[in-house]
Amino acid sequence: MEVENLTINKIYKLVKNTRRKYGSLKKCELHIHTPASYDYRLIEENEYRNLTDKEILSFAEKEGLFQKDLADHLLENLAEYNDRTYKISLQEKDIPFESFKEYIAYMLIARKLYLSDIEVAVISDHNTINGYYKLKYVLEEFFKQKLKGKQEFEHRKAITLFLGVEISCSEKNHLIAIVDQNKYDDLNTLLSEIIINEEDGTYLTSLQVMEEIRAIGGVTYLAHMNTSDFIGNKAYLSKLFNHPHTNIIGLTDLSAKSKDRVLNIASEHNKNAKKSVGFVYEGDAHSVEALGKKNTWIKFNNVDFSSLKKAINNHKISIYTEKPNKLEKYIKGMVVESGELGFLKSSPANIDNYSSQFMVVDFSRDLNCIIGGRGTGKSTIINTLEIATSLETDDLNKLKFVCQHKLIYVVFYFEEHDYVLRFIPQTKDITKHYHDDGEINKQTYFESESKYTLLSNHWVEMYKQIKPNTFEKIPDKDVLPILQGLFRKGYSINNIVNQINSGHIGDFLKETILYGFDYKKKSNVLQTLSTISDNSLNKYLRENVDRILQESEQYEMEVNTKINHFNSFKDNSIRIVHSPKNKSIDYYLNDVLMKLNTKGSVAGTKLRWLDVERYISHISKKIGYINFLGLILNKKFTKIESTLSIINYVNQDASYSSVEDDLKPVDQITIHSVYTDIYNRLMYMKIEVRKSILKWFEIVDDFSLEFNVNLKESVKTEPAIFKGIEQLSLGQKVVAILTFLFNFGLHMNDTTPLIIDQPEDNLDNKYIYKNLVNSLKNIKNNRQVIIVTHSSTIVTNADAEQVIVMDSDYKNAWIEAKGYPSEKTIIRHVLNYMEGGSESFKHKMATYMLYEDDLMVKS
Repeated sequence: MEVENLTINKIYKLVKNTRRKYGSLKKCELHIHTPASYDYRLIEENEYRNLTDKEILSFAEKEGLFQKDLADHLLENLAEYNDRTYKISLQEKDIPFESFKEYIAYMLIARKLYLSDIEVAVISDHNTINGYYKLKYVLEEFFKQKLKGKQEFEHRKAITLFLGVEISCSEKNHLIAIVDQNKYDDLNTLLSEIIINEEDGTYLTSLQVMEEIRAIGGVTYLAHMNTSDFIGNKAYLSKLFNHPHTNIIGLTDLSAKSKDRVLNIASEHNKNAKKSVGFVYEGDAHSVEALGKKNTWIKFNNVDFSSLKKAINNHKISIYTEKPNKLEKYIKGMVVESGELGFLKSSPANIDNYSSQFMVVDFSRDLNCIIGGRGTGKSTIINTLEIATSLETDDLNKLKFVCQHKLIYVVFYFEEHDYVLRFIPQTKDITKHYHDDGEINKQTYFESESKYTLLSNHWVEMYKQIKPNTFEKIPDKDVLPILQGLFRKGYSINNIVNQINSGHIGDFLKETILYGFDYKKKSNVLQTLSTISDNSLNKYLRENVDRILQESEQYEMEVNTKINHFNSFKDNSIRIVHSPKNKSIDYYLNDVLMKLNTKGSVAGTKLRWLDVERYISHISKKIGYINFLGLILNKKFTKIESTLSIINYVNQDASYSSVEDDLKPVDQITIHSVYTDIYNRLMYMKIEVRKSILKWFEIVDDFSLEFNVNLKESVKTEPAIFKGIEQLSLGQKVVAILTFLFNFGLHMNDTTPLIIDQPEDNLDNKYIYKNLVNSLKNIKNNRQVIIVTHSSTIVTNADAEQVIVMDSDYKNAWIEAKGYPSEKTIIRHVLNYMEGGSESFKHKMATYMLYEDDLMVKS
């Protein structure tokens, strides 16, 4: 086990230590004021400058900064702390405070920030940066004195403080400027040049200050714009709201009313404002009590100014005014040990002895786009992920290709724990992990309806992290339930279209709709029907037919409730149809009827078994197959006959009766013998009856989709026209599938990772931009999405958090690059793979620009 732990730890660290481009969320306190601000209060009802030392010490004791005995001691010795000698000693020790009162005030701020779980803070005093090093000092001091080494704060890091300032501009806007700490002197010099005084601010406009801050490498945003009067003429406001530094706006009120007001005014001057502008939630805290109440969550690669600047530029994927839901399940990464024959390998540029044996891919917890040319391993990555985590495949050759790799590891997070899954290819010799004959051991999977299900105890081992650097092996019996909770399956849009065209749309819909739908009563009935002995089957059916019908009806009612709830919210675009009658009655009766389809008469009468076949079909349609079975097996022949007389099914063909002159007519005398003969025949056909009931249950879960073909972006409302998905054009089918996948998962709060292969196939670019991109944006914060795509529109507009670029020499494939879609390296790859290269793209843009005015008017 210790050897296994060592290996699993190494694999885990390969994923964990991979340089993540997408960063992690930090809770941020923006717009903090300190005693350096002329109007700072510290205590909500009083101004700081008017507070006495005694009042501040009393407040500090009340807040828990000091114990009572220490507070009393400090009170007794206040004269000593206010003595000139004490202040000189502070200067000699490079402690940046002018008084004991000031030190205590800053320590109270530090304490409240730590208690509020703040990880990143931005100081922004009015028109001065004199408080920056003071707050920075106490944040570090408080961490060392109060938190470091204490078990409850074991994983807490010191708060990172960014250098900022709130500048009061001439048109009464307040501008937050944030600058790298290394530019402290540059910012201080600028403020000394443009600030009239700390209370009045500057004579410059917001636009002018933005440019000044931009010149020293800083970033800015307009503060608390929900209270702004938006002073300035139309030309000025147009220039302001089209400035690149107005891509985020600060709000102290997140109500819809406040947001709408700001966006509506901004949109009057910048028509793209609603799409391009983001918000930060700022406290504008002038007191200790105000801290920790209004926060913004920002994603950082590294907690430094460069990452902050990048996050602001990528605010759509990096800045949140409400903390995104913590995903309870997502795939952290995959490690492929290639072996000699594996297609996926480490990059040729990787020469490290250990990691060069593996291809390591880490995934963001929201939207990942995998791109590259043909044959570069994009689909192989998601096929490998899907097979390893679902233990299913629809293609044995695909499984064989994946099994050419030596070992595959998947690192994932599930219900507050990290896990490592080891997938062990099972070829002929299952005593070894890796083989070169390429044949899959047939004892390790079973096939049903063109689907291959792998036996978990052969193919995978699972390890759970119980503490840092320690993993325990999960018992075999618990592996499959965890995998089923983590992941369902990937979706190849082209494969789903093929299912629709071949009449198997119900299978795809059933898998999606019923995922996680736990109906134990139906499961128990099916379990009994599948496992009960032939000798006991008829007795079970006789005694339980009513219960079977009742459970089926209850189950169908609950499923209908589920899909009707979805339809009520999506009735303008798509709806699910529960359609158990879509399949012919022959689907579940065929096994029984084929067995009945024999020559000869029933009970020595003129009724033939061919007639009985026809009769059972008709009465099953009239009263239901299970009802009929219940009546016949309980010998309620009179009731059956009164429902649909079998006498009417006697063939009256004269040639038949003349040959068989000794056959009796079916009448009141022979009718009981006829039904008894049918009963005996059905009692004998146990295998066929069992199959027919199981198939009848299967039909209960038959679904179809209807799509509103009149759903267009139009000013006028068009009446809904719904058509079955089988009747749609190829493009409409893809739209319907994607609409269903995204919306049903969102509606049902499905948080399992969503893996999709080329969703853009057969879609026009307008739909991709206006619909598919928005759908991906809507779901990516609620569930992980890993998508293979050839669409530059998806990569650049869907706010992907990570782009993974694949390359190959057609013998092996590897990860060439990864990062944000806005990074230069990634943009270069997008241009090469998706736009035909930079020259092609430049030519395309030049062509479009010839008609820019016409295109803008028509759009």
